[in-house]
Amino acid sequence: MSTQLAHQSKNLQMQSSEQNKLIGDWIKDENEYQIALTYSEKKIGEFNRDDMTKLVEVMAQWRLLLGVTSDSTEAELIVICQFVYDNFKKFSLSDIKLAMNWTIAGRVEVGFVSQKNISSYYVSRALNGYEEVKRSIFNRMMEERNRYLNRLEDQKSKKIVETPEEKADGFKEFILSMYNQHINGGVFYDLGDMVYDWLKKTNQLDRNAEVINAAIKFGHEKLMEEKMSAKFKNKLYDAIDEASDERKKKKYAREYMIRKYFDKVGIGELVSKINPKDFQ
Repeated sequence: MSTQLAHQSKNLQMQSSEQNKLIGDWIKDENEYQIALTYSEKKIGEFNRDDMTKLVEVMAQWRLLLGVTSDSTEAELIVICQFVYDNFKKFSLSDIKLAMNWTIAGRVEVGFVSQKNISSYYVSRALNGYEEVKRSIFNRMMEERNRYLNRLEDQKSKKIVETPEEKADGFKEFILSMYNQHINGGVFYDLGDMVYDWLKKTNQLDRNAEVINAAIKFGHEKLMEEKMSAKFKNKLYDAIDEASDERKKKKYAREYMIRKYFDKVGIGELVSKINPKDFQ
């Protein structure tokens, strides 16, 4: 996929409430995006009373996900949160949520630690394990970022300007890959909503009330299916991140509309509709 087409994934950059230099077209997946966001969020060392209340709520959620049967008093959860405040000041609340999800999902190893109850020791092992995984993702992301920025510098120095025809060819390669995945029963990801935006821009989508309602229903059901699968098959999912849930539902709804479009066009017709004038 061409560099210019990658620029169309600006929706990733708009997700952050403030400028975050780690977010850009080098982001490859949701995990990298979530990690990048943590670097621009408020740190635990700067938390006020209201922020600490949210941290206690996350610990209560963590306890629930562990399936702890013994009652933990609010005072015990507050003690654990104070421990986190004293020892993990550089983390954000999102870091704690990710550590919780990834630990429950088995992506973070805590070793031989009892999970029958939630304790400062268990949380400490989980957060230290999460930090190692986060560091690995961050380093990989920075390598991609550096390569991406170096390519941009090379293009600037060579004064390379991609023509509309070249952009159209790059888009054709991308959408045909998605189309083939759909036809073969596979999954696909519309990076930066490029295909959805193109279909919408060129008035090729059915956008009547019936289709839109069906798409919204599909998005909701797909998210619920994902969460249930994560719960029972030990996969990563966002337990309490409502913003992430809404983003996923919207993405799944748009996926539904793309698939409905793919169902009614042949590959020849699809290719014929890709016009360089749409990429000027």
